[in-house]
Amino acid sequence: MSLFARVNGRRAELVPSLRPIRSPMVLGDWRCLAVAVNLLSAAPISPEVKAKNPEAQPEGANLPGRVTEEGVWVVDTHFHLDRLTRELGLSITAPYGDIIRGVGPAPAGQSVGIKGVVTSFCDPQFFPSLMGVEELITREVYTTVGVHPKSVPSVTRQERELMFQLWDSRRLVGYGEVGLDRTTHPYERVAQEEFLQELLRWVPPEGVLVLHARGVPWDRLNMQPILRLLSLCQASGIPSMQYIQLHCFQGSTDLVNRWREAFPNTFFSVNNGVGSFDTDQLAGLKSVPSDRLILETDGPHFAPRGYSHFIFGSYEYFPPGLC
Repeated sequence: MSLFARVNGRRAELVPSLRPIRSPMVLGDWRCLAVAVNLLSAAPISPEVKAKNPEAQPEGANLPGRVTEEGVWVVDTHFHLDRLTRELGLSITAPYGDIIRGVGPAPAGQSVGIKGVVTSFCDPQFFPSLMGVEELITREVYTTVGVHPKSVPSVTRQERELMFQLWDSRRLVGYGEVGLDRTTHPYERVAQEEFLQELLRWVPPEGVLVLHARGVPWDRLNMQPILRLLSLCQASGIPSMQYIQLHCFQGSTDLVNRWREAFPNTFFSVNNGVGSFDTDQLAGLKSVPSDRLILETDGPHFAPRGYSHFIFGSYEYFPPGLC
């Protein structure tokens, strides 16, 4: 425990114990311990302890404020664990400590607690096996699988079959990212639409459809691909109550309203890109109901200032007044 504390730059303030369990391999951080203990019902105090200390409190009650009053707890709804670990020269099964050391710790005031993460596999040559998906679940990393629009021209028959097998397994939390990317050559855009139309017919009703929409550089709202995605989803028979994540959303109020009218269970996820939003994009962000606005890092992309990669747990806070 002392070694773990030194590696992570913390003081070993808690005495190692099996009752309660304080294993760094399980808890990873003092903050996790505080949350876990606070969620437990109070353990009864033995008569012997009560006799020695009449003011004794049940274990887990009234934890010191300095332990519980730390930052914000979030879920990273979209990042790329495979891309991040490849860029760091690590295995996808690398311990979190190795990944954090590779990226660098978040500065004080910018780190947040993580309740869970969703990793998106969208590079077909690096799709996980079903066993790999199961292993990630044991680490509280949940998986979506799809084909990034830019990868459509190179996807093979075997990779398509593996993707559909993973979709049919029902062990994924979502299907994607899939979608349209207008930054590619025009002939690739036709292939993207044909491929997407095929995929939309296979989307299981349970789980989340994760959509990617990126326009040409002068289409800051990504209006053309977002509206085209809406049309394709409707034409493909996607149920109106399907859960949908519009990943890396940068659109306007009108786009928010159109998607919510057609698919009320659409969630709009945003990342550090909000720091460069214009007036229309800010209005669109503010028009999203709080129960339909979710956070993503899209790591290792959209890295905070001073970092070459983005890792879950190191958000730069949004400019004041946005959310």
